[in-house]
Amino acid sequence: MSGTAYSTFVCIPRNKLDVTGALNRYAVGEPGDCMTWNFCPVCGTPVVVDLEVNPGTGIVLAGSLDDPSWLQPEMHVYTSLAQPWEHAEGIPRYAEGTPD
Repeated sequence: MSGTAYSTFVCIPRNKLDVTGALNRYAVGEPGDCMTWNFCPVCGTPVVVDLEVNPGTGIVLAGSLDDPSWLQPEMHVYTSLAQPWEHAEGIPRYAEGTPD
């Protein structure tokens, strides 16, 4: 999806998320654990991911923001899949997703 070792996401309450313009949708996964990618119908850029297990949160891909310069990473997730050369320090790391 990203073509890189990293993807930067911003979790936003879905009721606070305002996306302008039409988006196409593509759902993947098993019932109860489905993830829906919402993407630009013209260029295919992913914009928002909706997780069936967390319907109140929109996961926005930082590259789709007009100005992502304000972002400050708060955690690294799925570090069990990280490349051996990845050594980011000072931010909590979770081997398999976010903490409960």
